[in-house]
Amino acid sequence: MKKMKLIFMMLITLFSLGITTDVRAETKGYLEAKDYINTSKTDVSSDIDSFLAICQSQSKDAFFNSGTYLIKKNIKLYSNVAILGDQQTIFKGTDSVYQSHLLDDGVVQNIQIQNIIFDNITIYSRMSGSYHWKLSQNVFMNAKRVHTSIDSGLLPDSSNKNGGESTGYYILRKHEAIEITSNLFLRDANSLGRGIGLYKTTNACIEDNYFGLLEDLEDSIVSQTTKNLYHKVKDFIRSSSNQGYFMTGINVISADTNTLIKGNHFSFNKDITEVGYEDGSQSTYGYHRDHFIYAKEYQGLSVVGNYFKGMNKNMDGGVKFRNGDDLLIYKNVFEDVMILLYVQTGSTKNYLTNVYIKENNFINSDFSTELINLYDNGLGTLNKYLTQDFLFLFKNYVSQSTVQNLTIEDNMIYSLGLPNEEIRIDNTNYFMPSNVTLLNNKNAINQNITTKINNTSGSSNQTIQTDFTNGTHYIKNIPLEFQEIDLMMLTYTSQIPYEITNKKIVSHGRDILLNQMPYQETELSLDQTYEVFIVKETTVSIVVENRTYTIPSHAVTIEMLTPRITLPSSLTLSVGESYNLQQQLSFSTKEISASDGTICQIENGMLIAVEKGTTELTLTMGGFLKTIFVTVEESSMIQDFHVSDIQTRLSEEKQLLLTYDITKQVDFNYTYDSTAMTLNPITLEFQFLKIGVYTVNVIEGYSGISKSFQVTISPNDITYQASKDIVQIEERFDLEVCINGIPSDNYKIIGLSKEGTKYYASEVDGDIYICDLADPSNLLKIDLLIHHYYRIQTDLNLKLVVGTTKTMVFNIQTSNPNYTISYAFDATYLDVNDAGRITPLKSGTTEIKVIIDQQEVQTIQVEIAEKANNTYYIWVIGGIIILILTIFVTLWSVKKGRKSK
Repeated sequence: MKKMKLIFMMLITLFSLGITTDVRAETKGYLEAKDYINTSKTDVSSDIDSFLAICQSQSKDAFFNSGTYLIKKNIKLYSNVAILGDQQTIFKGTDSVYQSHLLDDGVVQNIQIQNIIFDNITIYSRMSGSYHWKLSQNVFMNAKRVHTSIDSGLLPDSSNKNGGESTGYYILRKHEAIEITSNLFLRDANSLGRGIGLYKTTNACIEDNYFGLLEDLEDSIVSQTTKNLYHKVKDFIRSSSNQGYFMTGINVISADTNTLIKGNHFSFNKDITEVGYEDGSQSTYGYHRDHFIYAKEYQGLSVVGNYFKGMNKNMDGGVKFRNGDDLLIYKNVFEDVMILLYVQTGSTKNYLTNVYIKENNFINSDFSTELINLYDNGLGTLNKYLTQDFLFLFKNYVSQSTVQNLTIEDNMIYSLGLPNEEIRIDNTNYFMPSNVTLLNNKNAINQNITTKINNTSGSSNQTIQTDFTNGTHYIKNIPLEFQEIDLMMLTYTSQIPYEITNKKIVSHGRDILLNQMPYQETELSLDQTYEVFIVKETTVSIVVENRTYTIPSHAVTIEMLTPRITLPSSLTLSVGESYNLQQQLSFSTKEISASDGTICQIENGMLIAVEKGTTELTLTMGGFLKTIFVTVEESSMIQDFHVSDIQTRLSEEKQLLLTYDITKQVDFNYTYDSTAMTLNPITLEFQFLKIGVYTVNVIEGYSGISKSFQVTISPNDITYQASKDIVQIEERFDLEVCINGIPSDNYKIIGLSKEGTKYYASEVDGDIYICDLADPSNLLKIDLLIHHYYRIQTDLNLKLVVGTTKTMVFNIQTSNPNYTISYAFDATYLDVNDAGRITPLKSGTTEIKVIIDQQEVQTIQVEIAEKANNTYYIWVIGGIIILILTIFVTLWSVKKGRKSK
């Protein structure tokens, strides 16, 4: 029951964060890491490997309970074993120089990695037979270098240039398909590098991921599931919200087929640090910018419904596609970001064919004519513009290349006639590509953008303000699911506030466009949809090589506005109750008034019930009129209530005590730190998650009366009762643990093993602790003395005679191969040396105690007899001599008598 209750509360927590999937809900079941891995260890790499192997042998998934798993070595992945995390499951690479890696040491198929915080960890899929990988709802942060000794494929550049191992990936997939969905990728100033790399993949999908600055996350286009990942890591972020230090977001490296990049949000910073990269040698291991997406030698690539923002607005930034076939760029938003189309040398695929760029929105804000010097140390000088004056660039560097079927149509540029609105074709003195179509690409005031065609063999440079075509109009079939994307919902950005007054738009912006036409202060209508575009001049700062540049810029608001008033036709309130009128409007306005102020009054956009009665109100809101019938009844509000502070321990459940007039039908709202406690709003029972002192606010729903109280959560009180105080190694004994006075299973024992219900120790050294699972820092040391075992076979009763000696003989079995043995005895009776040799000193009864390693293990009883009298021995010896002499004389006499005869 306790486990089921724990899982239920976890589900409630996930639901409250907007995460609707229980990652453990695998039909085949799972094993829990807490039963196999001790997270207090400084390196659990081997333990994780063993745990995953056990999961595979039992056909189970691996569920890693909340906690930090310190990893120094690489972790092998296993086929058919999902790696699933809890709310605070952290895999932390502890090497001071390199990331640790999760990788396929052999072919690994059918795996899922979900809900893990990867701190300095790379996921590397390298085997051609590994397939069906799914990575979702993970966080990647704090990366160091990738360890290229594992595999040279980890190098973003095979020559170890372009940043080398210091700018590796968080996820690198070689061969087959992979799904990377709803993840959060972060890089601060201490973890420069790249996001995802694909190489020779087929049908790879990268969808609904967020890359970069945390400040843009909440308003980004990604799902709420992805946004909620921030709540898991906000306490662990190493530095500021500036997590946009990406060199590249996604690399499509080579020979990738049918790749989909959809619904991702990229928000990179604009600080440029080249670190000597641009000296022409490209030999440094420094950090430079290399595009949001850099794709080359692809066959079928769809970039659909993404948002790109930040990075330097020149040819180091942008999204870049080169030397490939079959490219779709559709319904994306590019905020000060360019599209770069290249054919470059160094490739066997000297072509760029079948490119279809359609219905993208470009928010064009920053522009500058400043040319800066990035490098000059005597070897050469590189000049670079802070921003370039085009949004589309095609360049060809190969004379024998094939370039055909390039269509750019129906794209919208929001810049209001400012610079940087060009399509530029630069064929570097080679022939013009065939089948180029530039059609209906317009800026926000419905004018064609500029097209410049330069450096084309056999033709002079030309500037075109109209549509252009030089052959067949190439059109790509777009799947229906892509067509259903609402581009304006992706484009939504609101940097300049505006209001509606007298049915008109009022703003401090320089220019306002309504439905792509200059706004003439015409009145708006309710329930009609308008495209609003507002621009305001400003400046921004860009840091380049530690130098700050201020460049012209524009703040922009782009959104779809449908003025709506959702007030009901009738409304019933209690005296003193207020009703928020602004929440019933789809627009902002300060113009809210009422025709009658006796029964109800208007204050700061709130309709306040003043006295009992009925009235028909005509409300004016933003110039629009709305008539409603209002009934004001006796007040049902609570005038006051009381709430008590809570003193509790971590695992206790406490009910919130509210004292109020229970005859009033009211609701209370609660605000509290959800990382420290959860509250069942029906039973008002708290469950406590971590220790500390926290403030909880209670707000009565009608009156708005609020009260605060404190919850003090103390560590659990751990007690225990052991059946023995002294035990030997491997000796089983009972141990009962109580949490806050109640027998509990919510603990683990550090330093003991368990068999059934019995505990035992395998060694005598080391402390033994009870660890509170609810608070791993809460430890209780067990006062238990553990001895080695000794089994002795010897003579337990000795009979000795004074004047004789005897050596004790033992057959000893022990768990301590280096034991020491000594003896305790009465020195008036015995003398016993270290070798067990006994010398009796006087007659009597005594004992010898055998002591091994200061532990008395045996007692031997000793009886000592007095030694014999010496006179007795002399008479005996003398009698024997006389007898011998008598026999000798007799024999001699007989012999002599015989001779005389």
